[in-house]
Formats: sequence, structure tokens, C-alpha cells
Amino acid sequence: MQETVTLVHDQKRKAIQFTEGKLQGADLWYPYDRDKCALSVAVEQLLTLNGIALKVVSVERTQQRHVYEDFIITYEAKKPKFTAPITMATNEHPDGHNANATMSCLANGACVSIAVHLDQAHFNGSLDVLPVEVLASLRPLSASEGISSINIEIGDDDAE
Repeated sequence: MQETVTLVHDQKRKAIQFTEGKLQGADLWYPYDRDKCALSVAVEQLLTLNGIALKVVSVERTQQRHVYEDFIITYEAKKPKFTAPITMATNEHPDGHNANATMSCLANGACVSIAVHLDQAHFNGSLDVLPVEVLASLRPLSASEGISSINIEIGDDDAE
């Protein structure tokens, strides 16, 4: 998926500043000397280093003002490692299946169960590898404070 970000290049200061996105900051400048490398290379290094992009697709100058230049950077966005939507439900799972799933009852009386729906596109089709891939995806969740265990059931949803 392609996304864009806008940045300013200050030729006198030899620095760039993102005007939007995760790397934005009013007084946050990143060193950049166009005599040493292309703007696309410098921006790609910053975006990939910070886990935002896989690569820069294009760099387009939108404005030139004395020592300042404005650019729109188009990049191939990096997909988060864990992109599955999480639905939280009380009393029952929202889609009605997995009736045997464990539900946690909290001290305040609320009962909570979490159903995780995984996007098939992120996983291998092999049943031998699938458990390892699912565990790797859920590892950040399992390390979260307040999670004591995660039970995974892999099988055919239509099986009786």
C-alpha cells in the first residue's frame, strides 16, 4: 500500500523536516546534505529505520522558496507485524461460535473474552507452519500486562 508524506528541505541548514506523520516535529530536523546523497535515499533510510516504509517510490518537488524546498514523498508502507482486528466482547463471542472459549470474570463483575480474527493473507497455507506463525503474531499480545495466558485452537471451523 502506497502512502505519502510531506517534507521541507532547508538547503542552508542542510536538513529536512517532516511536516506530517510519525517523524513530524516543530523543531525536529534531520541532517541531510544533497551533495552526499539523493533525497530519496536519505528519506528511505529514515522511513525504513523507523519501521514506516519498505521503500521510497517517488520524490516530487512541490514548491521552491529561496533556501526552502517542499517535497511530497510517496513510499511503500510497511505493514504492521500484527494487523488482525481484535474484537472484545462481554458475555459471549460476537459471532456466536467458540462457545467453549474461556471467559475471564473481573473483580468488578464484568466478564471479558477476546476473539482474534486473523487475516489469512499474512499466513502460510501449511498446517505444519501455521501454529508457529500464529504464536509469533500473538507474542506481543501475550507479553502485555494483564494477559496471563493465550489459548489457541487451530482446526476446521465447520468440523463437529
